[in-house]
Amino acid sequence: MPKGDAGNLAQDLRKFEGVNHSHFGSNALSRLKEGSAKYKKN
Repeated sequence: MPKGDAGNLAQDLRKFEGVNHSHFGSNALSRLKEGSAKYKKN
């Protein structure tokens, strides 16, 4: 694989991971809040 392709692939992967981490991070945070709210009720 040419170096240019590897660089582009790594860049795309970082973008993809950035999107995933921010999405899953906020998702996990909202689930954590829901979970703690349920826990406090019980």
